[in-house]
Formats: sequence, structure tokens, C-alpha cells
Amino acid sequence: MKSLILPAILLLLFAFSTQAGFPEDENGYDLKKIEESFRLPCDEIGNDDSIARALGVGDCTWMFGINKDKEPAEALKISDTVLIALLKGNNLDLKSMLEKDGLIKTNIKKEATYRINFCREETKKLFKS
Repeated sequence: MKSLILPAILLLLFAFSTQAGFPEDENGYDLKKIEESFRLPCDEIGNDDSIARALGVGDCTWMFGINKDKEPAEALKISDTVLIALLKGNNLDLKSMLEKDGLIKTNIKKEATYRINFCREETKKLFKS
């Protein structure tokens, strides 16, 4: 089991720098394939961390889209659909990321920020242009 932990961590770390390795077809991302094949280890890390990782992927997808000359609104639509596919495929409810007062849970904010920083170079490119 321990021998699988390092490759899994490396996969999650490097997946962001390769645009999450999402399957694409002629119409863009293959959302059904994302739902069916992109599995987060929710049983091991919990739903909060899984949601944070999905948020990180969604944000990085948006940055990559803009840097590939998509209009910000179009890139946001794509990243939202990817995020929804990730949540749906992993049986995650986005509403569960909120506290009773409507604010995002602190642990999710911290983990999502950490994950979003994986695409820091793409973010820097965005603000340099």
C-alpha cells in the first residue's frame, strides 16, 4: 500500500502541470470520460479535501484556457463544466463546502489555495499579458 502512495501523490501533483490530463474530443473536454475516470481518493482524504482538489483543478483549467487564447467567459464556462464533472463523478456536493453562515470552510480554503498554486506559472502568464 505504501508503495502506491508516492506515485499517487506525484500523479496528483504533476496532473495540474499537464492540464490535468483530461481527455479531449473534437468538441473539447470529454466530460463523460472525466466523470467516469477521474477518481479522487475521497475515502482516504475525505470529501473536504476532495472538493478542494476539484476546485484547484477547475481554477487551473480556467487559467490554462485563458492562456490558450480563450475569452475569459468561455474559459470560465469550460472550467465550470470540468469542475461539475469532477464533482459528479466523485459524488461530491459543492454545498457541503460551506459553513452554516455561508462561508467556505477554512480547511477547504487552505487546501484549495495550495492546489491552485500548482498552476502558479500559468497564472503569472495571465497577468503578464
